Amino acid sequence: MAFPEGFLFGTANADHQVEAHDPACEDVWDVWERCQGLVPRGRATDFLNRYEEDIAAAAKMGCRAFRFSVAWSRVEVADGRFDDAALAVYRSIAECI
Repeated sequence: MAFPEGFLFGTANADHQVEAHDPACEDVWDVWERCQGLVPRGRATDFLNRYEEDIAAAAKMGCRAFRFSVAWSRVEVADGRFDDAALAVYRSIAECI
């Protein structure tokens, strides 16, 4: 299949689907899964520790765009209190892309 000139092929992920579970930073989906008796996400795809290889794999497949989400529960750990280390990780992901 031929794509139109200038077509941008990319990929995307969602933090809850790819980041490992952290009991200290649970999000609403973690709580919902537990309340529903569902299998928790566990390590998921461990994106936070493996983002460089995931982004490299996407680039190798021809992706020129990579959308990722930010887990707000990791960034704002308490009302009005932000985690600089979490922000630094997301900055590193953006820089890697």
